[in-house]
Amino acid sequence: ITPVRINEVSAANDIFVNEYWKRNDWVELYNTTDQPIDVAGMYLTDNLEKPHKYVIDKGETNANTVIPPHGHLIIWCDKLAPVSQLHASFKLDADGGDMMLSAADDSWSDVFTYPKHKKDETVGRYPDGCNTVQVMNYPTIEKTNITSSYAVNVPQPYTTGIEKTTLLADNDLTARYVIDRLIVRSKNSSDVQIELYNLAGQSVGHLTGHLQGGYAEIAVDHLTDGCYIARVTDENGQCKSCKFVKK
Repeated sequence: ITPVRINEVSAANDIFVNEYWKRNDWVELYNTTDQPIDVAGMYLTDNLEKPHKYVIDKGETNANTVIPPHGHLIIWCDKLAPVSQLHASFKLDADGGDMMLSAADDSWSDVFTYPKHKKDETVGRYPDGCNTVQVMNYPTIEKTNITSSYAVNVPQPYTTGIEKTTLLADNDLTARYVIDRLIVRSKNSSDVQIELYNLAGQSVGHLTGHLQGGYAEIAVDHLTDGCYIARVTDENGQCKSCKFVKK
């Protein structure tokens, strides 16, 4: 559901330096897919009420925005201008906070909660890209996260953006996949809009479903084999998401 995840956070860094030779805060992103992903245009924030606080942009610099398959990318959170690395327009709260990464089209988001931690610790997912978050005593900038017997689990009160829209959806709106078609039911809408995404968060199509008797079958046999996410929105603005594999 979230092709790129916030994988590790250091809000009290006293170990690693950026191209300014400064030990500033940083965030590590992780590509969960088997394809390279360009994060340029995606959004990063430390304020969930302001999801577009920083748009990832290298400008005219040589900074890299492409994460290789199952690879890592660092964004320094220090309000500095990019030179050879990416720099967000905000600093992190050393006492803990929430972070969110969102797709450029807001089709998905990944929320990461971190607590206060020591200068030689980070907070990260283990294994990389999973849902389990721990305070780690082995910081691993742009490398695979390492756990230990001293790692402490960190509860994550938020889910991803697509999961949130699913949980908030009206129970009368349902969507499921059955052999090359989406089955949509709704008692409160006669039409639904369907956005289709691949696992890289890229839009691959838009469909309109016309319900009769609260029921519709929408063909998706035009899609090539692969894994997709269908986001269904009814006339009342309620959403339901369905992840499916077309073979």
